[in-house]
Amino acid sequence: MSLHVDVQLLRGSFELDVQCDLSDGMLGVYGPSGSGKSTLIHLLAGMIRPTTGKITLGGNTLSDVKTRAFVPPHQRQVAVVFQDNRLWPGKTVRQNISYGYKLTPKSVRRFDPVEIAKLLKIDHLLDRKAADLSGGEQKRVAFARAILCFPQLLLLDEPTAGLDPKLIDQILPLLKQVQTLMRIPMMIVSHQLSELLSLTDHLLLIRDGRTIAQGRFMELVQDQRTFNRLNLSEPVNVLPLTVDHLDQSAGLTVMRFRNTPSAAMRYPVRGVIDDAFIAGQCVNGLLRPSDITLAMSPAETITMQNRLPGVVRQVIEQSNRHFCVVDMQAGDGEASQAPGVLVEVTQQAISEFNLRQGVHTWCLFKASALQLHADVMTGTAADCDSVHQQSRPVHELPNLKNTRCRK
Repeated sequence: MSLHVDVQLLRGSFELDVQCDLSDGMLGVYGPSGSGKSTLIHLLAGMIRPTTGKITLGGNTLSDVKTRAFVPPHQRQVAVVFQDNRLWPGKTVRQNISYGYKLTPKSVRRFDPVEIAKLLKIDHLLDRKAADLSGGEQKRVAFARAILCFPQLLLLDEPTAGLDPKLIDQILPLLKQVQTLMRIPMMIVSHQLSELLSLTDHLLLIRDGRTIAQGRFMELVQDQRTFNRLNLSEPVNVLPLTVDHLDQSAGLTVMRFRNTPSAAMRYPVRGVIDDAFIAGQCVNGLLRPSDITLAMSPAETITMQNRLPGVVRQVIEQSNRHFCVVDMQAGDGEASQAPGVLVEVTQQAISEFNLRQGVHTWCLFKASALQLHADVMTGTAADCDSVHQQSRPVHELPNLKNTRCRK
């Protein structure tokens, strides 16, 4: 299923001019408040009509001003989760999530409301009124309602807006699980770069109503046109990790990089202990580029708990700021390769240590600098790596064992 957008909208003094493509997976729409992100969502959902341009989804034209084609919202097979959830407050959770389900032909239905309610852990709320739910519970209900519309495109407009950090930590892994379940294109809007990068590194940058660029995060960092549009003071390095064990005596959560076997874990990653995590659980470790220090040796006599070897892939110099992209290694062998991280350095450091492509270095960072967030919702210590094998049938995924696929 592919989405192609090339639309323009004139509304008073505001002009929106957006081009983007999405074939599968998740696209993060990033930009400051007032840049037109929510307006784009409304255009895709059919709530407003573009002034010029065309939108196609899966080969079907949703809107084409030139030919006057326009598919109304209820016929687009596009579901939206809004910032304010837009639930019917006087109706029960069951009634809210079943609305789109009842309008969907039986041949298209893949799950029933009770199954999705169990998956999103709202099955105990089915007979409660939506007005009586907490913010996090309402958000889960909104997700369930969107899933049960069985859309071809799912749009999420600031899905964590107004939620406290603990609830955000619940919602973000939920989005990963929805993506695994639905296997359809998803577009998520946010002005928090670190939040988007916890979900996807595929970004669409919008500013003042115009598309700046679309691409992978590391590609955008290297482009002078987009570098200054990214807030690199946020924790933009996202380390995909699996909890190996909790070291209670040291007060540390000991982890390995995703898909790295315990036997190959020569260089573990350590964060401050959190008893909410269990062995085998998927977590994301978030780091600011300024939180990582490069060294020419492992520096074993300092208090930093994390010392991982790596190789400089690239040196980036933009707007008087300097960064190294470093490919870290978690252990021995090819299976130990970890994602590249962005490290902020000074021009003096580049010169003094001759930092350039191919130079071997060590990445040092404190356990306390690593922000740990659950990556998928797990209720057991199932092997984290298997959760991300999305090529497997839905009913075989560990977290979806209660969800029967009706394809």
